[in-house]
Amino acid sequence: MQRPHSGSGVFAIVAELASRLEAVIFEPSEGVFLCGTEAHAHLPGDMREEAALIEMTGDAVEAALIGPRPLGQGRPGKGADPPDSGA
Repeated sequence: MQRPHSGSGVFAIVAELASRLEAVIFEPSEGVFLCGTEAHAHLPGDMREEAALIEMTGDAVEAALIGPRPLGQGRPGKGADPPDSGA
């Protein structure tokens, strides 16, 4: 499985933007709506039932969109496994 590179904190930036704007994140290929508690109250009733209510953090957005990271695949500088030296 190929994961998008998030070393620059792309998911954290998207989560912060959605939180500040009280916005919903829509993933069109799966038809998934993600929102925080702030945005959830403002959604129409039918969308409110379908939306996944998550904590708006980079890790939560990443897990909701592409799944949690497999064990041993931490982020660089945050408990990541050291690169394989090939030896």
